Amino acid sequence: MGPSTLTPPLDASFDDAESRRLLFDHISDAVFATDAANRFTHWTASAERMFGYSAAEAMGRPFEELLPYRLSPNGDEGDLFTALAAGRTWRGIGTVQVRDGREIWIESTVEPILADGRLLGSVSVARDVTATVEAQQKLVDEERFVDAVLGVIGALVVVLDPQGRVMRFNAACERLSGYSYAEVVGRMVWDVVIPPAEVEDVRAAVADLQAGAFPNSHENQWVTRTGALRLISWENTCLTDDQGAVTHVIATGIDITEARWRDDALRGIVTVGRLLAEQGPVPAALDAVLGE
Repeated sequence: MGPSTLTPPLDASFDDAESRRLLFDHISDAVFATDAANRFTHWTASAERMFGYSAAEAMGRPFEELLPYRLSPNGDEGDLFTALAAGRTWRGIGTVQVRDGREIWIESTVEPILADGRLLGSVSVARDVTATVEAQQKLVDEERFVDAVLGVIGALVVVLDPQGRVMRFNAACERLSGYSYAEVVGRMVWDVVIPPAEVEDVRAAVADLQAGAFPNSHENQWVTRTGALRLISWENTCLTDDQGAVTHVIATGIDITEARWRDDALRGIVTVGRLLAEQGPVPAALDAVLGE
């Protein structure tokens, strides 16, 4: 069966003006045209639905008067008119104020109308992308909030990808390790702050998390830029996708180096006291206390 048998024949009247109007009126994107002075010359029902103005209200009005607009921060109005004058299609995103006073985001494709190299006007197709832009902005705002929290929180926070590469490294991590975020992002965590003797243990801990053993806890040393060792107590968990695969490893930790030193010192004092209490200050007890 050839392609022609799959394509229904077009009615002879389909290509007339009324059919084209019906076609444009029933698509969700707004379609309109302007002349060289940017005044509306064509206005479809889809444009009326999106912007709130009837064809009678729009026809002959300058674009910027009917629909006050702002291009996106990286947009340039000059680029639009330069592209059209050169016969090129322009695509961009920005906001327009519609009849009820709302400001909506539209993604536009603008095609020039030329005659003998002279710009007569343009035809535009605009899509309402307000929901998409607002969702993206919400994500950006949430990202900024998380960055702000991670920047001031006292705990160490490290986020790894499933292979162990650093994705986040908060200010507390920078202060303790002596490394900046820029120096560690994208690198395997064990290539930066894990002492060689503990690399395999840390690799095994990440593998356990990948296998679903989360949340979990563990301790390991960090080696700082200056070579000092710090003992960290970690609480770990993971984020997963819809199929349950690990997408992020999230570790929060506290530096327990001094606390462990105090605990060890206290145990030593207790041991000394017990030996002296049980044996008295005899040579054997003193040798045990002094390690001789």
